[in-house]
Amino acid sequence: MLEKIVQLDKQALVYLNGLGSEQWDPIWLVITKQLYWAPFFLFVFYWLQKKIGWKNFGYYVLFIAVLVLMCDQTV
Repeated sequence: MLEKIVQLDKQALVYLNGLGSEQWDPIWLVITKQLYWAPFFLFVFYWLQKKIGWKNFGYYVLFIAVLVLMCDQTV
């Protein structure tokens, strides 16, 4: 049974990877570049700080930093 599931998973992955086309490649390259997301994250941080205040915003940033550190070190 497990072998059948693995085979179906492989078939689904090959099918989904085959759906792409070269005309979309530049768009995906822009979307996956981290530098282009910086303005969005700065806006989200600004909005969050305005909504919850400096003290709670500091807790959120600290919590996110700890989560990123834990995920980075455990993987």
